[in-house]
Amino acid sequence: MPLGPLARMEAQQDWGGIAAAYALEGEWSQAASFLQRTPGSPERDSDLAAVALARGDHERALRLLDGALAAKPDLTQALWNRALVFREMGLTLRASALFEEVAKRNEQGWGREAHAQALALREATLERQRQWKGARDATLALMEDPKAPLPMDAARQMPGTVRGIFYDVVRAAASK
Repeated sequence: MPLGPLARMEAQQDWGGIAAAYALEGEWSQAASFLQRTPGSPERDSDLAAVALARGDHERALRLLDGALAAKPDLTQALWNRALVFREMGLTLRASALFEEVAKRNEQGWGREAHAQALALREATLERQRQWKGARDATLALMEDPKAPLPMDAARQMPGTVRGIFYDVVRAAASK
């Protein structure tokens, strides 16, 4: 970032602009430092939460977003950031629901992307569920037919699932 524009923003005390410039460069410590100079508000807390998320601090991000949404429940950017945090934490169905909530607000620039994010997360989660169920059912079939083939494709896709159920099948077997 060239120093000239930063100096002009600093002269105008545009701390949010400087923070955004540093955030675009991935300089999260600097971005947080300048955001702290801005007056306290739900918007500032949402921005600080985005910085915390970028740093991998999910707990701090959620605390900031909880406060921002409690103070201003209609703050779409905070709801969006909350969905991002849940997505990064692997809580994809919760993230999908939040993205749908953002989409329902029908705000220009957010709605379509939020709906697409929600669909993608939901479909990916449901596909993992189908794979898990298929692996489980194929392995449990060994209980009824001990000569059934071991589901090798399922074992490659979901080794932990197949291994755990296979051990149950072995323990339940009537003979060696």
